[in-house]
Parts: sequence; C-alpha cells; structure tokens
Amino acid sequence: MKKFLSVVLCISLLICSSILVYADEFSYNYGISPKLIEREQNLLSEIESNLDEIHAQIAEYQQNTIQPRGVQYGGFQYLDGDILVTKSTILWGLTGHAGILVGDKVLEITPTYNNGVPAAIPMATWFSRYPETMVVRYNGERDIPVDAAWYGHTFYVNGAGADNEYSLVSSLTSLDKDYCSSLVWKCYHYGANFDYEVLDGGTLEWTIPVTILPYDFIMDGYYQHNNFSIVHSVNW
Repeated sequence: MKKFLSVVLCISLLICSSILVYADEFSYNYGISPKLIEREQNLLSEIESNLDEIHAQIAEYQQNTIQPRGVQYGGFQYLDGDILVTKSTILWGLTGHAGILVGDKVLEITPTYNNGVPAAIPMATWFSRYPETMVVRYNGERDIPVDAAWYGHTFYVNGAGADNEYSLVSSLTSLDKDYCSSLVWKCYHYGANFDYEVLDGGTLEWTIPVTILPYDFIMDGYYQHNNFSIVHSVNW
C-alpha cells in the first residue's frame, strides 16, 4: 500500500511540474507579465466603482442624441468604428477583450479562435461569447471611426493583416503581430491618423502607449480625453 501511494505521489508531482512548465511557456509566449495583469485588474476595479455614473451617462447620451443610421442589434444602433469592450473572457489572468465594429460584424483577434488570426464575427457570435459588453463611440466627425473601420476591413479582413499572428509582446508599430486592443488601436492609427492616448503613470502626461489594454478604452478620463463616450452597456 505504501509503495502504491508513493507511486501515486510521484505521478502527481510530475503532473504538477508539467503544468507549471506549461504555464511558464504560455506566459512567455504571450508576454503576459504580472505587472500587466495587475494593471488590467486595477483598471477594471476603478471602472466597476464608477458603474452608476457610467450608466447615467449612457442614459443621457441615448436620450439626447439622434442616432445616425447603422447596424441594429438587440435594439441598439451600432456604428462603424464602435469599440466593443468586454469582461466576459479570462485568458491567463487577463479578463478584458476588445473588438471594433466593421460593417455588420465585429473584428477581433484572440489566440483561442480562428487559429489566432483576425476574424470578423457576427454580432450574435460576439454576444454569445461576450454577453457583458460596453460600447465606446467617437464623438467627433464620422470620418474618423468610418476610416478606422474601413482600415480594419481592407487590412485585417481582405488584406495583408488577415494572417497576423496573436502576440501580446507585439508593439503598436508592428504590422504582422497583434493582440485584441492593439488591433483596435491600429485601426484608428493607420486608418484615420488618430492616436488614442493614455495617461503615463510616471510623467502624468498623455501619450501614445507602449501597451494598450481593453479597459483603457472605457477607463474614466481616458475615453473623455480622446473624445469618446460610452454609449451602450449590455449586462455590465
């Protein structure tokens, strides 16, 4: 009996060791650092603490704004260039995910779908996977979000970016590697010559980020600085 328990213990230790090695390799491959996870979780905590204010803002926006034509889904008019942010996914400690509306679909990239390359998915598919979603919309001229969506379609759907690999270690200047929020950021940058800025914690200055996280698009102060509004919320 003791010999049997010893064998079981050895096998268990080997399995645990293998899991830890896999975890290290996964974290290395996708570039997910503890600081990145901590920053993302801090952003989410601050967003959650301001939910009442966000929902009041959404109600006021919808009451006082004449909605231009767009794609309707679930009783809401979505427009090209709308940024969708969800907390309904967990990937190795990162809970946020983002996509951009391109026509009647949401353009996204995730390592767990479509072999890790960009995909334009139907609205129904987005909400079946990510039922908790906020919608962020540019407040200025429609040319900017429309151009961003146009770039998403021509580069990531029908162009050279269709084969871009998912990688969290990619920079915002990379044209062949992406993660979800970098894809959204690049659509605005390359398609509309618009740079979404974040607040540098060290200098307290607004700057082009080294890494952009999904929650940066719905962080209080961030989206206002960039002339965006949170215009819709689903199950959040």
